[in-house]
Order: sequence, then C-alpha cells, then structure tokens
Amino acid sequence: MDWVAVENIEKDVLTELKVPFICSVIEKPREGKVCFFAESYLPLLLEKGCILPEDSYIREETDLSHKYMLRCKISVPAQREEKKEEDEYKVLFYDSVNINTIPSEIKARFLGYTKSIASIIGKNIKIGIPHKSKKNAPKSSPTNLFYIFIWSQIEENDIPATVVTPRTMWGYTTSCMDPSFSPSDKGIPIITTENYCVAEVFENALYIHYDICHKDVCTADMIYKKILEEFVNIYKMDSSSKEKYLKEVEIIKRNKTMLDFVNFIGEKNKERIAFYEKLLQEAARIIEDHQREIVCQLGKRGDTEVTLSALKSRLSSFSENSKDEYEKTAKINKVAEIQCKSDHIEIFTKDIYIDEKDISGKNNVIYYIGKFVISIYLDGRIRFFNKTNQGMGPGLTLPKGFNGNISYNRHHPHVNADGIACLGNLSSVIPKYIANCNISVLVTLLIKFLETAYVEDGAGAGIYWWPVVDKKE
Repeated sequence: MDWVAVENIEKDVLTELKVPFICSVIEKPREGKVCFFAESYLPLLLEKGCILPEDSYIREETDLSHKYMLRCKISVPAQREEKKEEDEYKVLFYDSVNINTIPSEIKARFLGYTKSIASIIGKNIKIGIPHKSKKNAPKSSPTNLFYIFIWSQIEENDIPATVVTPRTMWGYTTSCMDPSFSPSDKGIPIITTENYCVAEVFENALYIHYDICHKDVCTADMIYKKILEEFVNIYKMDSSSKEKYLKEVEIIKRNKTMLDFVNFIGEKNKERIAFYEKLLQEAARIIEDHQREIVCQLGKRGDTEVTLSALKSRLSSFSENSKDEYEKTAKINKVAEIQCKSDHIEIFTKDIYIDEKDISGKNNVIYYIGKFVISIYLDGRIRFFNKTNQGMGPGLTLPKGFNGNISYNRHHPHVNADGIACLGNLSSVIPKYIANCNISVLVTLLIKFLETAYVEDGAGAGIYWWPVVDKKE
C-alpha cells in the first residue's frame, strides 16, 4: 500500500475527517516533517474539498519506501501551462462541515461568485465553514492562496458570537438569526447599509461573521455576492483609499453609538411617561371604587398630571438635548468610550491617577489607580469597577509604617469589592443630575471622585496598596 502526503494539508484537517496518518521526516523532494496517509483516502479529501483533482499535482518520490509527495502544479511556475482565463484559478470548499446542507443551486452560485473574484484578485480561493468557530488562516499558506471563512472570526479575538444578527442586510431579508461574531477591529470591516459589520478583510482571508449558509436559502447567495463585491472594492483600494474608508467606518460607528445613546435616553423617558400614564389611570379608578379615599386620590392625580405634562412638554426637545449631552460627555478628558446597556449607561475611563502623600506623610507622590467602568443607573445607583489595576489586597506584607485599614477595597480606596462607593454629599445630587439628563456634569464629578483619596480615614489609607509612578501617562 502506498502512502502520500499533499502540500498544504494540515494534520488538524486529517484529524477532523478521521483519516489515519503518520508524521515522518523526509529529505527529498524537500526537507521537513510531513503527514502521510493511505492513498485510498484521496477520493474522500477531494469530495470534502480539501484537495484539488489528482491531475493538479505532481507525484514525486521521497527518500522513504512506498511514500510519495503530491505537489501542486500551480506552485511550480516552470511547469505551468497556458490556460483559459476561466480556468486560471481554483475555488473549492474544504473543512469538516457538511456543505451538502446547502441546496445545490445555491452552492453552485456560491462557487460561481467566488470564482469570478478569484481571477480579479489573482489567487486560488478555499471556502471554509468553521460554523461558529474561530479560525486562523494558515501562516504557511502560499501567497497565491486566499481563504474565506463563513460564520467565523480570527482566533486572536476573545469576543464570543453574541451579536444580534440584523433582519436585513443591504435590504435582503436574513432568515438565520443565530448570534453573529463581532468585528475584531484588526481587519478592514465590510459594513452593510444597515450599519452592520458583516465581515472583515485580512491580507489572506475574508471572515464572514454570521451563518449565511444555515437557512438563508432564498437570499444567501445575493448577500454573499454583495459581500464579495464589497470585498473586491476594498481589496483594490490603495493605502490612501483604505485610510479614507476606515475613517468613514469610524464615523458610522460613532454615529451609531450616539444614536444608541439618544435612543436609550428616549426609551427610558417613554417608559417613565407610560408609567405615569398608567398611574394616572389607576388614580382615576381608585377614585371611582373608593369614595372614602377620594380626597387623597385627587391630590395624587393632580401631582401626577403635573409630572406627566412636564415630561411630555420636554419630549419634543429631548432628542436634540440628548445629542448635545452625548457630545459633552464624550469630550470629557478622562472619558474613553460610552456604551448603553439595557438599564444603565457605562462610561469607560482612561487611566486614573491620584496625587497624595506617601506613607510617611511628607512627600507628594502619584499613585496609578487604573482604568474604570462607571455604571450609571436611572434609579440613582452608581457602580465603579477597576478593569486594569485593582488593589494588591490583604495577606501580603503591609507597607512599612502603614497603620490603616487592611480590609482594603479592591477597585479604589473608597470603592468596595462590589463596586459601591462612599460618595458622601455627592449622593444627594446624583438623582437630580440623572433626572435632568445632566450626564456630562455627573460624569465629571464621578471622575473627580476617582481622582481623590482621603488618606486620613481607614479606607483612604488603602491607597498605599496601589503602585507609585514617576508621572502620569
């Protein structure tokens, strides 16, 4: 029985297909370790799209008995023959996912669209379907080989597939709503007209972030074709055009974030209006059902009507005011990013430092506290979470001369392990700022709080658990 090794076939592919193999070191036709498998498995690898037809390879003897090397003809320029333009570059499916789940006519169009761009970019293309798995294009791949990964993301990115897939892409309805991957921000994004990052372009690979092959039997090929069209546009860009394109993408991202911010504030205020409207109706019902409480309920109704009227009168201008408030908050020196969650706003800070006395109480030093996420809830709750440089903690050797509280706070000298802070007089004004949507003023005060420590009390003395730095970065 003869054993063969095929160029660019990695052992993980053989393992996935349950093809038995052995790794051996050869000296010819090239030096190195290769994976040999029984020649009888070649039809299986061809069926799964892992290799080209056998006539695309040169069969070469190795220095091992009954073991041969199959080397792709297209990688040997001297033996390359003149071919028709449509046959110049190869496109094939590979990986262990059953591609037969895609209707044959859809599969044929996928291959046709891909082959049309293969000649444009001047490379052979392999289409892989990791199916919600992260994937890296092999670093040892030939320069004339390009990969397309469907429902995937680069392995270097640790963000899972949790993005809600939009209902439409370029106006085409998507029927598969399985969660998609978010962009890694390491490649060049492909953005739909719905401002959704559907894919990312790298030097040797295209990563499509959603499950285009699963259910989209009616529109999958049209969306796939559009993705490839956008990919070609990006691929053909010079460095100046790519820079301009990335700036445009950043503007789109910022506008979406601002829209999310405005919508968040608007929706929460609509909820408040709905709450007071319901309360008003309940007051009217109680007046009818409980005559003995009529005076009390009438007073309650009057107060509610005033609040409702005030909220409604402000609603028309609220959108524009929210935009201004977002811009003010984003321009605060220590603010790095703003995100809106389902029930609160998250403010991501830059590095926070505190200027204070050292343990001796004589010298002013700079303590590096870290980067924070400030969570602002509309019910008045504030939470602080140190994301980069939490305090060292008890159980370690106490600093010489330190007589403070050793039950330190992990996030900040005045913030406990649950993110709850001792805000002092600031606590009384927080609800007012939130109710009036004065987020920028509130954030300024909260960052000022993080830049302060009162070393005279036991909690503030916990600042000695943080490192001293020469200067602020």
